[in-house]
Amino acid sequence: METPATAPPHRRAGSYIWRLLVLLAALAAAGYGWVMYTNVPPGGTVTAVKLTTKPGPVGQVREAYDTVKPTTPDLYLKLFVPGREIKTRTFNNQPIGNGVTWNLESPFNVLDIKKVQVWDDDTFGDSQLDNINMDGWVAEGQTFRIELQGTHPTPPDWALPLVAAGTTLALVVLLRLVWDQVL
Repeated sequence: METPATAPPHRRAGSYIWRLLVLLAALAAAGYGWVMYTNVPPGGTVTAVKLTTKPGPVGQVREAYDTVKPTTPDLYLKLFVPGREIKTRTFNNQPIGNGVTWNLESPFNVLDIKKVQVWDDDTFGDSQLDNINMDGWVAEGQTFRIELQGTHPTPPDWALPLVAAGTTLALVVLLRLVWDQVL
């Protein structure tokens, strides 16, 4: 008598606890990397200040006024930081064009610069052209735009690779869990 062919025995389901632990660790690593990548502290070091005319009609009117006026302004800036006022060097007969940049003698924290004033150095008295309250790296006044230049804070170099590695590992574990359920 022949014995009937039997199917191979079903594989016994292994414990999924270790996979769930790996999944939780991978998601935690990806989440921690994402938090460190997106939560960059405010601040930075300012080494230069760039002055341009305000974009749009106001800037065009300012440029038209400068072309009609027979002389070009002798521009300088006053930076207001806590406890003192810093006057930059004067650019004599300097057209603004694409912008004028003042390199600072000593760097400042971007959060310390509260206000920037634009002045025209005249023989019989200086005249203030604009008063700009700073809140970050770029601000606009009535007719001018100020861009602070320097080093911005950056997220850690390891944050984005940690997000990628944690997400990849979590997806592999999830796919393996689904694969084991299907087969």
